[in-house]
Amino acid sequence: MSLAAPATTRPSRRRISNWDMLLHDPVALIAVIFLVLVSLAAIFADQLVQTGLLLDPVAQNLLGRNKPPLFESRLGLHLLGTDQLGRDLLARLLFGARISLGVGVVTIVISSLIGVTLGLVAGYRGGRVDDLIMRLVDIQMGFPQMLLALIIIYAAGPSVTNLVLVLALTRWMAIARVTRATTLSLGQTLFVEAARSLGASHLRIVLLHILPNLTSTLLILISLEFGRVMLSEAGLSFLGMGIQPPNASWGLMLAQGRSYIGTAWWLVTFPGMAIALTTLATNLLAGWARSVNDPVYRKRMAARIARR
Repeated sequence: MSLAAPATTRPSRRRISNWDMLLHDPVALIAVIFLVLVSLAAIFADQLVQTGLLLDPVAQNLLGRNKPPLFESRLGLHLLGTDQLGRDLLARLLFGARISLGVGVVTIVISSLIGVTLGLVAGYRGGRVDDLIMRLVDIQMGFPQMLLALIIIYAAGPSVTNLVLVLALTRWMAIARVTRATTLSLGQTLFVEAARSLGASHLRIVLLHILPNLTSTLLILISLEFGRVMLSEAGLSFLGMGIQPPNASWGLMLAQGRSYIGTAWWLVTFPGMAIALTTLATNLLAGWARSVNDPVYRKRMAARIARR
């Protein structure tokens, strides 16, 4: 009687998702947590004030002007100190995050719509349409973007709406160029040629076959552009051509605190840190997304995760 050899089974390989890779990348995970916490605090700032966890950002206390962090007044404990009117700096930072982050998000949405649309049209149609759109991109990229924004805002007047429109109209060119270059390469692939041979319309080819393959590249570029938009908003507000009082933004808080930099360092330090850390977090997240879309890095990271 012969004994059958036991069957050997290979260990099944679980597919490594982006979430798994994020959990095993501490730098990118910290960046995501920071951005989520700042966004949630800005969104629910009103509720934090109502529950007493956050002081009123517009409540003034002239006897407690320019007080250092951990100062306690009749209004309560000021964890980050007070500004030149005795208002709580932490509350001003969180409410200012609404405008700074909101301007960045809305600007990126508008500029992405413009850039992706023109890039798809230029890359797919080619010919004179491509030449016209690309010459427009070259002309606008050849002009200093900050100077152009200053001229337009000076003529139209500073406001949140004008600031968003100006930033969107000066930030779409890079998105259009990347979209056009990727569309040109995708237009020669076999699956696009097969869709054409089957009689698919141009709109269907662009929306269902080309645009989905642009998603990962565009997300990386948009993450980088978001940080640049935030810096541009802060610069314009610092120069007095962006957000206007009584509204608050991080750039405006820097502009208002620069006169007291020698006596009240916290007025410029904490808004500057908020801008720097948020921009750094978005850049780190964009770098992680670029690495995840690299097949070599993804394979190496998946093997490292599987060994743990």
